[in-house]
Amino acid sequence: MTITHALEWILAAGLGATAAEFWRKRRRKSRRRRVQEFLSGSRGTMVGVYTDLLHATDLLLANALEERKQPVFRLTNNHSSHYAVSVIPAIVTALDACLNEIMGVWWATSSMSDDTVANLLEESAGEKIHKLVQEISGAPPKIPVDLGLLVKVRNEIVHFLPYVQDISSGQLKPAWFGELKRKRLVITSGDPKAEFHFSQMLASYALAYWACETAHHAVEVLVATIPPTSIVARSAELAAHNFAFYRAVTAPSDLKPFDDNYGLPLTR
Repeated sequence: MTITHALEWILAAGLGATAAEFWRKRRRKSRRRRVQEFLSGSRGTMVGVYTDLLHATDLLLANALEERKQPVFRLTNNHSSHYAVSVIPAIVTALDACLNEIMGVWWATSSMSDDTVANLLEESAGEKIHKLVQEISGAPPKIPVDLGLLVKVRNEIVHFLPYVQDISSGQLKPAWFGELKRKRLVITSGDPKAEFHFSQMLASYALAYWACETAHHAVEVLVATIPPTSIVARSAELAAHNFAFYRAVTAPSDLKPFDDNYGLPLTR
């Protein structure tokens, strides 16, 4: 590479970094403006969206199950599914929206400060539920460890960048992916020298079902730690009921009767 080309690369990298920082600041400014709009709404009513998101997630999960009837890669307790990948961002978004709605009720009916609300809105779903429960009940909740892992999977999908992967090396990326594999939540070929690519492994019915279970358990923790006399207790109880929708869909552990009913053979 010549000196001229090297300078061009350095200049391009600098401009790229400057542009990225500009857009980050613009997004943060837009977010702060939206938070201020929320905090300035002193009169009127609020209508949420999380139940609509749960309905959409329910349809995605049901279709992910139906895909097992197609010529897909089938395992005893799992199968590959195009719909499954979409379940994860949908359920985490529903959880985040639900927490914001509960926080909105608490803020409107209590002495929670505007600064506290603004700070909570900047948190991920995992941190938000932890701090929200502390704010409402004064007690630190025991948030399921899987919630943090679920948020990481969601971020990977929403901000997806493909991995250049040597499928014969057996190496998995990112680092936390090994935990999903240990939990048997992803699609694997069974051959360490000819494994699926990372994105193919995420197309997993078991992973989608686990995501719904994890979100539900997180809301159950919220219900268990909020005093029953709290103004938000009823909202949280209703949310826990709504997040249990996945129980009406066949669980990965119960797929054998499903296979027997439709005469579906396993791939391996």
